[in-house]
Amino acid sequence: MVSRLLTILLALCASVLAIPPPESQRVLIVHDEANSDLDVQSLGADLVSRGYNVDVAQFTQHPQLLHFGERVYDNVLILSGKLKAFGKTLRAADFLQHMKLGGNLLMLSTPKHNPSTVREVADQLGFTVAPKGVEYANDFNNDLVAHQAYIIPEASGDLNGASVAKLGDNELLLPLISGAPTSYSFNRMKQAANTTVSDVFALGEDNTLAVGLQTLSNARFAWIGSPELLKGEIGNKLTSWVFKEMNNLRLVKATHVNELGESDVFYQVNEPVVYCAQVEEWDPKDGKWYAYLYRDEIQLELRMLDPYYRLNLKRTGCIAFNMPDQYGMFTFHLDYKTPGFSFLKDDQIVTVLQRSNDAWDRSWTITNSWVYLGGVTTSVMGFMAFVVLYLAAPSVGTDGTESTDGKVEKASSQTKKAESSSASTGTKSEPKKKKS
Repeated sequence: MVSRLLTILLALCASVLAIPPPESQRVLIVHDEANSDLDVQSLGADLVSRGYNVDVAQFTQHPQLLHFGERVYDNVLILSGKLKAFGKTLRAADFLQHMKLGGNLLMLSTPKHNPSTVREVADQLGFTVAPKGVEYANDFNNDLVAHQAYIIPEASGDLNGASVAKLGDNELLLPLISGAPTSYSFNRMKQAANTTVSDVFALGEDNTLAVGLQTLSNARFAWIGSPELLKGEIGNKLTSWVFKEMNNLRLVKATHVNELGESDVFYQVNEPVVYCAQVEEWDPKDGKWYAYLYRDEIQLELRMLDPYYRLNLKRTGCIAFNMPDQYGMFTFHLDYKTPGFSFLKDDQIVTVLQRSNDAWDRSWTITNSWVYLGGVTTSVMGFMAFVVLYLAAPSVGTDGTESTDGKVEKASSQTKKAESSSASTGTKSEPKKKKS
């Protein structure tokens, strides 16, 4: 089904310079003999020299994209020909499933070769490919507009006669190359005398010549309206982006620790926290992952229903802050979406607790409380001193003499009682005589 002879020969010649991409080594090129504007052998040789395992097939050979629910290739390149449809194995649903499983897709169509399958895929992704016969035209210059500086820095060339597309409302769509403000597109198959304004498909920069899209699962897609966009520097940049050689990021890990360096899902209100995200970018020249130098700041959100904090990570990938003065369930939410770069997303749920009773500062560590502590201490010590002195002091009688014996004190009290009783009766008590 698939011819691999050319691939093997080219790989032997270019294996010394090959640096395999990280996650997209298997490439399928499907073409039609009717499309003679593009040299498929040169395109395959270029991809092999960049480290890809390339299979080349024709539409009539019915190559399969899926096998038992799994994708067979990492990257698929469709070069449309005279066929209106690609067959049972290359339906629009198969292409969309290929992307859903993480595969990359690049499709080419022209005003002469504009299959219904390509238009159906475009409709599903949110943009519209011009009908058959609609061509791009610019009668003033060959200027082009490159919208994504991180993918295609600049573009120029004569693309008169290319196919165009109109972008829809899909936020994930990227206009890669569009026409100059003086450009327009219309159906040249009609007689010029019968052409009206309603026959114009698009004007100015609405004529998109190359469309890009990256799904939330980081599968990449591109549509181009001319074989010229697969040649030269623009072609290298375009295929490098679609096949994830460039702007390919990965989140290695994301951690959060407290001030003691302990990683836990339980924090206390106002507790210091350090959050770090290790992000790496693929370097196709060295074939290695390197630390990502942020072109745009990566933003971290600490949210509970709504964000409490929005913080920008530093170039080290870390940020230090204090937990809010609010207890509950919080989420460290990292969502990095820069157009043209791999999307990064990470959510980690933590619990923020109120401080326990023994977690607060003790009163003696607060300087303002020393006055009150001193007053309480003085009062307690004064009371204790009074009790000790009171208990230790000797007893004092009514006549002012100190009594040291309890019995004498009792006798004196009885004598005083007797005297008081005799005084009340008017008699004087005499002591009794002892019998001999």
